[in-house]
Amino acid sequence: MRSRALLALVAASALLAAPALAVADTASGRQSPVPTPFPSDWPNQMKLISASTKVETAARKRFPDTYAGNRLDLPGDALVVHRKPSPGFDEAIRALLPGVTVRYAYASHSERQVNAWTERVAADQDYWKGRGITLHGIGPDMGQGVFVEVDEPHRDDATLITHYDDLPLRVERGGPAVFLVGG
Repeated sequence: MRSRALLALVAASALLAAPALAVADTASGRQSPVPTPFPSDWPNQMKLISASTKVETAARKRFPDTYAGNRLDLPGDALVVHRKPSPGFDEAIRALLPGVTVRYAYASHSERQVNAWTERVAADQDYWKGRGITLHGIGPDMGQGVFVEVDEPHRDDATLITHYDDLPLRVERGGPAVFLVGG
Protein backbone atom coordinates (compact mmCIF):
# COMPACT_ATOMS: atom_id res chain seq x y z
CA MET A 1 0.00 0.00 0.00
CA ARG A 2 2.82 2.37 0.83
CA SER A 3 4.38 1.64 -2.53
CA ARG A 4 1.11 2.68 -4.19
CA ALA A 5 1.24 5.92 -2.22
CA LEU A 6 4.82 6.43 -3.40
CA LEU A 7 3.79 5.80 -7.00
CA ALA A 8 0.97 8.32 -6.63
CA LEU A 9 3.37 10.86 -5.13
CA VAL A 10 5.89 10.40 -7.95
CA ALA A 11 3.14 10.63 -10.58
CA ALA A 12 1.63 13.74 -8.97
CA SER A 13 5.04 15.39 -8.77
CA ALA A 14 5.62 14.69 -12.43
CA LEU A 15 2.24 16.14 -13.40
CA LEU A 16 2.74 19.26 -11.30
CA ALA A 17 6.24 19.87 -12.67
CA ALA A 18 5.41 19.03 -16.30
CA PRO A 19 3.92 22.40 -17.31
CA ALA A 20 7.05 24.19 -16.14
CA LEU A 21 9.29 21.99 -18.24
CA ALA A 22 9.31 22.53 -21.95
CA VAL A 23 11.44 21.48 -24.85
CA ALA A 24 13.32 24.30 -26.55
CA ASP A 25 13.19 24.37 -30.33
CA THR A 26 16.77 25.39 -31.11
CA ALA A 27 15.99 26.26 -34.73
CA SER A 28 13.30 28.84 -33.97
CA GLY A 29 14.11 29.69 -30.37
CA ARG A 30 10.52 28.89 -29.36
CA GLN A 31 9.47 26.49 -26.63
CA SER A 32 7.47 23.41 -27.46
CA PRO A 33 4.40 22.68 -25.30
CA VAL A 34 5.52 19.05 -25.01
CA PRO A 35 6.82 18.47 -21.47
CA THR A 36 10.02 16.59 -20.84
CA PRO A 37 10.02 13.62 -18.43
CA PHE A 38 10.26 14.57 -14.77
CA PRO A 39 13.86 14.14 -13.64
CA SER A 40 14.61 11.89 -10.68
CA ASP A 41 17.33 12.52 -8.15
CA TRP A 42 17.77 8.75 -7.82
CA PRO A 43 19.23 7.00 -10.86
CA ASN A 44 17.42 3.67 -10.36
CA GLN A 45 14.15 5.00 -8.99
CA MET A 46 12.01 3.90 -11.93
CA LYS A 47 13.63 0.44 -11.94
CA LEU A 48 12.80 0.07 -8.23
CA ILE A 49 9.23 1.29 -8.70
CA SER A 50 8.78 -1.29 -11.46
CA ALA A 51 10.28 -4.00 -9.22
CA SER A 52 7.94 -2.97 -6.40
CA THR A 53 4.92 -3.37 -8.68
CA LYS A 54 6.09 -6.80 -9.87
CA VAL A 55 6.58 -7.98 -6.30
CA GLU A 56 3.16 -6.71 -5.18
CA THR A 57 1.40 -8.46 -8.04
CA ALA A 58 3.21 -11.79 -7.74
CA ALA A 59 3.39 -11.96 -3.95
CA ARG A 60 -0.26 -11.08 -3.40
CA LYS A 61 -1.23 -13.85 -5.79
CA ARG A 62 1.25 -16.60 -4.80
CA PHE A 63 2.04 -15.76 -1.16
CA PRO A 64 -0.95 -13.88 0.34
CA ASP A 65 -0.32 -15.22 3.86
CA THR A 66 3.40 -14.35 3.73
CA TYR A 67 3.72 -11.02 1.91
CA ALA A 68 3.43 -7.91 4.10
CA GLY A 69 4.35 -5.10 1.69
CA ASN A 70 7.46 -3.46 0.27
CA ARG A 71 9.18 -0.12 0.20
CA LEU A 72 11.91 1.54 -1.82
CA ASP A 73 15.29 2.26 -0.26
CA LEU A 74 16.42 4.84 -2.81
CA PRO A 75 19.69 5.84 -1.10
CA GLY A 76 20.55 2.14 -0.74
CA ASP A 77 19.39 1.36 -4.30
CA ALA A 78 17.32 -1.56 -3.02
CA LEU A 79 13.79 -2.86 -2.67
CA VAL A 80 12.91 -3.86 0.89
CA VAL A 81 10.32 -6.64 1.00
CA HIS A 82 8.45 -7.21 4.26
CA ARG A 83 7.35 -10.79 4.80
CA LYS A 84 6.65 -13.46 7.33
CA PRO A 85 9.33 -16.14 7.05
CA SER A 86 8.15 -18.80 4.62
CA PRO A 87 9.87 -21.50 2.59
CA GLY A 88 10.38 -20.52 -1.02
CA PHE A 89 9.26 -16.90 -0.73
CA ASP A 90 12.68 -15.23 -0.75
CA GLU A 91 13.91 -17.35 -3.64
CA ALA A 92 10.75 -16.69 -5.69
CA ILE A 93 11.13 -12.93 -5.24
CA ARG A 94 14.84 -12.97 -6.13
CA ALA A 95 14.08 -14.99 -9.27
CA LEU A 96 11.42 -12.43 -10.24
CA LEU A 97 13.89 -9.51 -9.97
CA PRO A 98 17.26 -10.28 -11.53
CA GLY A 99 19.55 -7.27 -11.31
CA VAL A 100 17.65 -5.67 -8.42
CA THR A 101 19.03 -5.63 -4.89
CA VAL A 102 16.35 -7.06 -2.59
CA ARG A 103 16.51 -6.94 1.19
CA TYR A 104 14.02 -8.65 3.44
CA ALA A 105 12.40 -7.34 6.61
CA TYR A 106 10.62 -9.48 9.18
CA ALA A 107 6.86 -9.07 9.48
CA SER A 108 4.63 -10.48 12.20
CA HIS A 109 1.51 -10.43 10.01
CA SER A 110 0.70 -10.56 6.31
CA GLU A 111 -0.59 -7.60 4.34
CA ARG A 112 -3.92 -9.38 3.91
CA GLN A 113 -4.35 -9.80 7.68
CA VAL A 114 -3.26 -6.23 8.49
CA ASN A 115 -5.61 -4.82 5.83
CA ALA A 116 -8.54 -6.82 7.26
CA TRP A 117 -7.82 -5.42 10.73
CA THR A 118 -7.48 -1.89 9.31
CA GLU A 119 -10.87 -2.17 7.59
CA ARG A 120 -12.43 -3.43 10.83
CA VAL A 121 -11.13 -0.45 12.83
CA ALA A 122 -12.12 2.01 10.06
CA ALA A 123 -15.67 0.62 10.08
CA ASP A 124 -15.94 1.57 13.78
CA GLN A 125 -15.31 5.31 13.34
CA ASP A 126 -18.91 6.32 14.14
CA TYR A 127 -18.89 4.03 17.19
CA TRP A 128 -15.83 5.84 18.55
CA LYS A 129 -17.10 9.29 17.63
CA GLY A 130 -20.23 8.57 19.69
CA ARG A 131 -17.93 7.87 22.65
CA GLY A 132 -15.94 11.07 22.26
CA ILE A 133 -12.93 9.61 20.44
CA THR A 134 -12.29 10.85 16.90
CA LEU A 135 -10.09 8.58 14.82
CA HIS A 136 -8.24 11.07 12.60
CA GLY A 137 -6.07 8.48 10.89
CA ILE A 138 -6.27 4.73 10.53
CA GLY A 139 -3.87 2.66 8.51
CA PRO A 140 -1.76 -0.43 8.17
CA ASP A 141 1.55 -0.57 10.02
CA MET A 142 3.38 -2.69 7.43
CA GLY A 143 3.57 -6.25 8.67
CA GLN A 144 3.01 -5.27 12.29
CA GLY A 145 -0.61 -4.25 12.85
CA VAL A 146 -2.78 -1.13 12.68
CA PHE A 147 -2.03 2.45 13.66
CA VAL A 148 -4.71 4.86 14.85
CA GLU A 149 -4.31 8.62 15.25
CA VAL A 150 -6.34 10.40 17.93
CA ASP A 151 -6.27 13.81 19.64
CA GLU A 152 -5.17 12.49 23.02
CA PRO A 153 -3.45 9.11 22.88
CA HIS A 154 -2.54 9.21 26.58
CA ARG A 155 -6.27 9.36 27.36
CA ASP A 156 -7.61 7.03 24.65
CA ASP A 157 -4.99 4.33 24.09
CA ALA A 158 -6.12 2.00 26.90
CA THR A 159 -9.74 2.16 25.75
CA LEU A 160 -8.87 1.42 22.13
CA ILE A 161 -6.33 -1.30 22.91
CA THR A 162 -8.75 -3.02 25.30
CA HIS A 163 -11.53 -2.91 22.69
CA TYR A 164 -9.26 -4.37 19.99
CA ASP A 165 -7.46 -6.84 22.23
CA ASP A 166 -7.26 -9.41 19.42
CA LEU A 167 -5.14 -7.26 17.10
CA PRO A 168 -1.88 -5.31 17.37
CA LEU A 169 -2.80 -1.64 17.62
CA ARG A 170 -0.51 1.38 17.84
CA VAL A 171 -2.18 4.56 19.08
CA GLU A 172 -0.47 7.87 18.32
CA ARG A 173 -1.25 11.57 18.28
CA GLY A 174 -2.87 12.94 15.17
CA GLY A 175 -5.31 15.62 14.12
CA PRO A 176 -7.72 16.36 11.35
CA ALA A 177 -6.32 16.78 7.87
CA VAL A 178 -5.63 20.37 6.90
CA PHE A 179 -5.88 20.98 3.18
CA LEU A 180 -3.64 23.67 1.80
CA VAL A 181 -4.95 25.66 -1.11
CA GLY A 182 -2.92 27.90 -3.36
CA GLY A 183 -4.20 31.29 -4.17
